[in-house]
Amino acid sequence: MKLTSFTYHGSCFCPLLLVGLLFILNLQQLSAQPFDYSIKITDNAAIYNNKIEYQIINDSLIIIGVGDFGRTPVKYLARPLTKKEKKSLHKFLNTFPLDSLDDLYRNDFNPVDYDHKSYYPRLMEIHLSRKNQQMWYRTENCWVRYSDLIFNFINPMLPAEVRIQYDKSNFNAFY
Repeated sequence: MKLTSFTYHGSCFCPLLLVGLLFILNLQQLSAQPFDYSIKITDNAAIYNNKIEYQIINDSLIIIGVGDFGRTPVKYLARPLTKKEKKSLHKFLNTFPLDSLDDLYRNDFNPVDYDHKSYYPRLMEIHLSRKNQQMWYRTENCWVRYSDLIFNFINPMLPAEVRIQYDKSNFNAFY
């Protein structure tokens, strides 16, 4: 009799265990998947203690700013991409030469030449991903033509007051 009741409970337990394991495996698989198409840019806009994050991830555009000496980040904009913007994002990233990028583009910055915090080197980190390919690179106080391509693509999606200003004449080094 004990064997029968144990078998009965065991047979009910086994399908629940199987369903639970499948659920956990699906959650792990979903959380491990990278974004198919994304562009993430962190830019200090050459200002001391300033940071603006631009994120275009699959179907949304998010802009977050930290510009007041590390206080709470402000989510400036969060909106879904239009169908046309999604399509152009996929097209842009599929044709962008990820393999041609270096990890670092750099121009020396001498802080002794500048005596005020109103001038600070322009630092940007850019992360691009498409399907299973990803690339991250950093620019330090220089103009990079690949960054210019990215900014020219992104700027029409952004409100005028937060567009990325990236004028070649403001730099001494070019890549």
